[in-house]
Amino acid sequence: MGIIWTDRNPQQPVLKRTVDSKLNLGPVSIKFITVLIIAILSIFYLFQSNASATKAYLVKELEQKKENLEAQNDQLQYEAERLKSLNKAETEAKKQGLVDVNNIDADVSE
Repeated sequence: MGIIWTDRNPQQPVLKRTVDSKLNLGPVSIKFITVLIIAILSIFYLFQSNASATKAYLVKELEQKKENLEAQNDQLQYEAERLKSLNKAETEAKKQGLVDVNNIDADVSE
């Protein structure tokens, strides 16, 4: 039995009841608690599933961007090698004394 606070005059007797401190769990209470626990776990599961799906989507999107950048990098490396090859061919042609087709000064009429 706990302490009871009142605003009444202590000279007047007052009949009061206190709440029993025992917790009685019957079959209905146990069913209600079970359903409540299952509902909370289900909500937690849904939040986790949603978070996982969102992260998986972001990872897939980033992997796609990575593949696109790798393909672009390969294309740029190929282009750089091609331009180096053309520059090298032009340098070798000049070393051999060859001239550009546009700079030929020849009389073509016969």
